Amino acid sequence: MIHAEDESKKIYTVNVIRAFATGIPQAVEPAVQILLSGQILYVDSPAAERVNIYSITGALLYGLEKPAGKTSFAVNSTNSLTQVLIVKGSSGWVKKLLIGKY
Repeated sequence: MIHAEDESKKIYTVNVIRAFATGIPQAVEPAVQILLSGQILYVDSPAAERVNIYSITGALLYGLEKPAGKTSFAVNSTNSLTQVLIVKGSSGWVKKLLIGKY
């Protein structure tokens, strides 16, 4: 019960729901796995989406359409130097790959 300045009484019902201890809704990224084995890139994500592969400088190397679930793509990774690739799905995930000699 809340007492107003004019001494009137009002009753309010307030429902408070706190889903997380921090009060911040938890953002859960869908489970996405990528693996480069030889010259085959394996991508496992729940969405059918466009997968772009970029060099560390931001140059687009490959643009691929993938169905939902697991799939694989042939990529040219013959560079003998260590190289970092950025793999980005159109559903919002981003992963880094380190390839070559390290």
